[in-house]
Amino acid sequence: MKYIRTKDGIFTISRIYAGHIGYMNANKTGVHWTEQKIALKDETPGYKTADTIEELCDEFVVVQKDFHDLLNADTHCLQTLKKYYEINKIEVLGIYGAIWTDKGLIYVAKMNDKGELELL
Repeated sequence: MKYIRTKDGIFTISRIYAGHIGYMNANKTGVHWTEQKIALKDETPGYKTADTIEELCDEFVVVQKDFHDLLNADTHCLQTLKKYYEINKIEVLGIYGAIWTDKGLIYVAKMNDKGELELL
């Protein structure tokens, strides 16, 4: 599965054809189909595509009972992170993938029971 990161968040790419991509964009006014003429390469300004959600996140946020750990996505692997908390018997309420936007840090994905990120 392919994902796209825009200024608004991370979305699943639903359709790719003739230099265009399509994805569903949910916001306060509802769900909208968005179609962009975007090269599926990193040089397209403002957009980035990847095969995993993890590659598109800026930070990982580990939510615990009393505080949150904010970890740079470039330096931490999700599976290693999850194992660290399990081995040390640290209760984790959730692990989230997040991106920085003009509105601040927003959660875009949550780790499921299988240890995989799922879009929110």
